[in-house]
Formats: sequence, structure tokens, C-alpha cells
Amino acid sequence: MGVIFVVSIRTFEWEDANEFYNYLMKVADQTPYLSFSGEDVRVRFTPEMLASQIENDHLNISFLAIDRQKIIGLSQLSRNPLPRFANRAEFAISVDKDYWGKHIGSQLLEKTIQWGENRWHVGGIYLDVANDNERAFNLYSKYGFKIIGEYPILITVDGRDLAGKMMYKDLRNKPRVRKRSVSGYKLLK
Repeated sequence: MGVIFVVSIRTFEWEDANEFYNYLMKVADQTPYLSFSGEDVRVRFTPEMLASQIENDHLNISFLAIDRQKIIGLSQLSRNPLPRFANRAEFAISVDKDYWGKHIGSQLLEKTIQWGENRWHVGGIYLDVANDNERAFNLYSKYGFKIIGEYPILITVDGRDLAGKMMYKDLRNKPRVRKRSVSGYKLLK
């Protein structure tokens, strides 16, 4: 295991809007595996539009990895507002290519899973990954995500269809620690 590059991980705030927009513009052109291109960002998003997401932290939460006041990574958790979907969330992540291999993705993923478990109390987290995105697949597998389905077409990049997989992390069957008793801690199922 290489050296872990420790950064500040925090939620997205209004004052981050311009830097957030610039970050999306940069990473969109670094990899074909995001759901949007640099052109999509330019045409479909504004800093104000991105900032409006923080008004719905019960439906969308964004975590930023910050190094020297610069956004270098992003993870997002979102869920459907309908009550029948309240027990599940969807995950997305990106990291500036200059910081790949420095465990930024792991730090973001850990924080996002904790939020889903402890704040939203979801039973599971879903994500999509392109078949040939081995780096992301390895990260998700390391954190307990399992393949549960396949997409013949996940996304289309420059006219080329990329197949993908749906992955899922079950949060329902995780043992919980009960308060300390005289005999020590007891695990609950």
C-alpha cells in the first residue's frame, strides 16, 4: 500500500460553487467514465445551479476533498424523494487525475458510506461502473460493493457505447455495537 495522502473532506457549501464548477470542467475532460463531458458542464450547469443542490441535503449530499483550498475530489449520494425509495441511495465519485493513486477516492467513499448509514439510515447504496474502469471497480469491491447486474449500454462516449455493471453495498446486515455492559461490549445483529 502506498502513502495515504490525507486531505480535508467536507460537505459542499454555497461559497464552493465557482470552484466546484471549475473542478467539474477539469475532471470531465480527464476520463470518459463520468456521466457528463466538459461540454455537458458548459451547456447544462451554472455555479448557481450546482449550489442549489445543498438546499436538499435529505435527497442529495456532496462531499469535497480539499487540498490547499482546491477541490481535488467529489463524492455524491442521492436518493429519490418518494417514500418507497427512502431506503436506498445512489453513489457517484470523481477525483482529479493529478491525485489518482493517493487514496482520495477511499477517503471520499468512506465518508459517503458513513453518511448513508448514520444520517440517512439507508439499507443499501447502488452505483454504476463501466466494465473497463478497473480502478473504480477495485475501489468499490474493496469497500464491499457487489455486482448485481449488467448494462449492455451504460454510457455513450464519442459515439462508442460502453457496457457497465450495477453494484450494490448492503448496509442492513452490518453488526451494531450495543452500549457497554458490565461484561463488555455486545454485538447485535
